[in-house]
Amino acid sequence: MLSSCLILRYSDDMPTISRLQDTAKGIIRPFCEANKFLFEGRIKSRESVSEKLETGMYSKWEDINDLYACTIVVNLPSDEASVLKFISESFVLDEDKTRYKGKQNKPADVFRYDSTRTYCKLRKPAHIESSQGACHLCRLF
Repeated sequence: MLSSCLILRYSDDMPTISRLQDTAKGIIRPFCEANKFLFEGRIKSRESVSEKLETGMYSKWEDINDLYACTIVVNLPSDEASVLKFISESFVLDEDKTRYKGKQNKPADVFRYDSTRTYCKLRKPAHIESSQGACHLCRLF
């Protein structure tokens, strides 16, 4: 069951999360269309956020790093490098969280999402001072 505190926080932050989604889509979709890559994005549901907090995956709201996530499906494995280059030029990449396909150590008998995924922030416009807060994180790929 969703706590009233979580429902309120989710509702209060939805306008910001929606703006994040719109901004990210505005940057990524034209690139994907030009390169004929499939693009899909979504805002994490309240239920999913609640589950991540209740199970201890995240200890607090501010730790959740994929309130908005999107997927870029490349046609060929060789296309991945151009997408990674585009993402690193268009967003602020969090190298500590970014994972690259084939570079993860996991047992062969464990099924776990292992495609390349990047975690990044929107770049701040030049007229925004650094003291005005960080942009929300989103997950790409």
